[in-house]
Amino acid sequence: MSVASSSLFSVSDLLKEGDTSDNMQPTASLADKKSLRKLFRQRRKALADHPSWKADGLIFTLMLAEHIRSHFGKARSISAYLPNDGEVDPLPIFLQAIDAGITPLLPRIVEKDAPLDFHRWWPGDPLEEKNGGILQPVAESEKIVPDIILTPLVGFDRSLRRLGRGGGYYDRSFKAYPDAIRIGVAWSIQEAEAIPVEAWDMPLHAVATEKEWIGF
Repeated sequence: MSVASSSLFSVSDLLKEGDTSDNMQPTASLADKKSLRKLFRQRRKALADHPSWKADGLIFTLMLAEHIRSHFGKARSISAYLPNDGEVDPLPIFLQAIDAGITPLLPRIVEKDAPLDFHRWWPGDPLEEKNGGILQPVAESEKIVPDIILTPLVGFDRSLRRLGRGGGYYDRSFKAYPDAIRIGVAWSIQEAEAIPVEAWDMPLHAVATEKEWIGF
């Protein structure tokens, strides 16, 4: 495993000065997923509410996107997601993939306990609403097996374990598409000392943050 850093600063620098709130304390004592989800969602909200974020957010997003772009390899298709609740916006990654001739995909929920399907989706293509406001490609769009799956993260650790939203969709999809490269997308402030693991949890191949690439 290699860790390559391309930045002398990160989003954590925006939250350091003057921050003494409990939600910014180290996470070693937080052993359950519920507590970790609460912690990292608070961190993401603090980041989004920071007065410098509107100016600096795009810069950090482009830094993160560059880590992923350099690992496209021979991929012919890449699935991203539509961001929610302070998640990293993958649009710059999508645009770089399109420029490299890689087919962009978005996940589509088929059934509650089933893996996701992945459909061709170009920015501007129609979307439909599913499960309380989640937007996804329409059923008529072309279904394609992804070479790379970019997954949003609530949290992660250096062993490439992920903390997701809790629905299990990505773990089932990772199992259904074992040849796809699994890349988590997060801000560096979402790193935990250790993520609790359950039997069905599938590890990532890599994590990209604005600060570094962690993985292969």
